Amino acid sequence: GPDAYLHTGMYTFQVGPDGERSDVNARFSYMWRKVEGEWKIVHHHSSAVPKAPGSEQAEATAETMYPVAQDNFKRWNDALVEKDYEKVASLYSSEELSFLPTVSPDFIRDTADAHDYFVEFVKKLPDGTITADDVQPYGPDAYLHTGMYTFMTGPKSDRQPVEARFSYMWKQVDGDWKIVHHHSSALPEGSSTEPEEFTLTSAGDDVPDIDTQLQESEDKKVALTDIIKTMLTGGDNNKGKGKK
Repeated sequence: GPDAYLHTGMYTFQVGPDGERSDVNARFSYMWRKVEGEWKIVHHHSSAVPKAPGSEQAEATAETMYPVAQDNFKRWNDALVEKDYEKVASLYSSEELSFLPTVSPDFIRDTADAHDYFVEFVKKLPDGTITADDVQPYGPDAYLHTGMYTFMTGPKSDRQPVEARFSYMWKQVDGDWKIVHHHSSALPEGSSTEPEEFTLTSAGDDVPDIDTQLQESEDKKVALTDIIKTMLTGGDNNKGKGKK
């Protein structure tokens, strides 16, 4: 009739102090009725929107999977630091493996080739540190771990940083966490998070002009890049080999 109506729908409340406001999504039902000429609420039902089926489990998985990813990376890196190529290779799945290494052109598809790669790689004395990462769970027994890491390589007297990007897909195989996919690539030249610092002096009778100084600085950068590449590939000793 003209003196009552039902109002239903969805609304969002902003709650919390300034600077820390958060959304609360809810559903509502109002029954309004005229009482002595004024609109009054005679019924009001408000309830928070329930989570989608499985979402709570997914959230719990995301929360619990991140420390699992950190622990698995530590096991992988510790084996590198210990120069235990057998242990490193054992972390890779023997089935359906997809491995694109940092310093090899090969597309590795089995643990035997992964083993051969790490025999050479541990000679560079690598020690990796994750600088940024993200973990995406795929059910309770698989997750994708992506991000950035920096490897320190070379002898103690001349350690050199190598910045790289990574993607790991870990999966539980017969109760053990195994790497089924690993893609690692050095950052492209010129994209280092630590830009080169240099100072240009003013042109004069006894100093090169600005263009010459810029070219000299670029030559130094190229030379440094060549040194790092040589260190990663093992120099002339690895020429002609399938693994670098």
